[in-house]
Amino acid sequence: MQLSEALQRIEQLEKQLAAMMVRLEMSERRSEQYRVENERLRLRVADLEMRVRTDSDTSHRPPSMDPPWKKRHASKEPTGQKAGAKRGHKGVRRSLVPVEQVDEVLEHRPQRCEGCGQALGHTLPAYLLERVQLTEIPQIQAKIVEHRSLEVCCPHCRTRNAYRLPTHLTSSTSFTTASRPIFGANLSLCLLPNLKRILYP
Repeated sequence: MQLSEALQRIEQLEKQLAAMMVRLEMSERRSEQYRVENERLRLRVADLEMRVRTDSDTSHRPPSMDPPWKKRHASKEPTGQKAGAKRGHKGVRRSLVPVEQVDEVLEHRPQRCEGCGQALGHTLPAYLLERVQLTEIPQIQAKIVEHRSLEVCCPHCRTRNAYRLPTHLTSSTSFTTASRPIFGANLSLCLLPNLKRILYP
């Protein structure tokens, strides 16, 4: 074999090797893409399987949102007993607040005698029969404070001087730091039904 033929053969082999290297690099790229797609699909399948297994027994979802293939619990057979606490059961109630912590005391006394119908004046002695405490939460009334930025013209040099409001008053309407948690809680209650529909379509 002559030298020129050998050089041509080497050049051909180098071109073939370069083409093989390009194909190998492309194969590695496709393999990485397949690996990423496979991982994404695996996580998607795991999420769908978890949603399928989630029902009213394993989460806070109501029974009405259970899938149609879930078996319903068999209803209990009636026992003939009345609902509620049984005879002799001691009720569980919240303890009364000490009298010194009560904000207002209202005394209710009978106006007339159940026996003869005579009026029972307020001067007659009365004895404590029962105490019942009712806890009331006062209504929250918003207090709106308007801050006005004023401009004053200097009488000496005629410069117009404007008061620059602080950064927390840059918006025309805003909430104070103390009112933001209450506003956020009310907003959460308003958005909760929509959030449930998004999470559990």
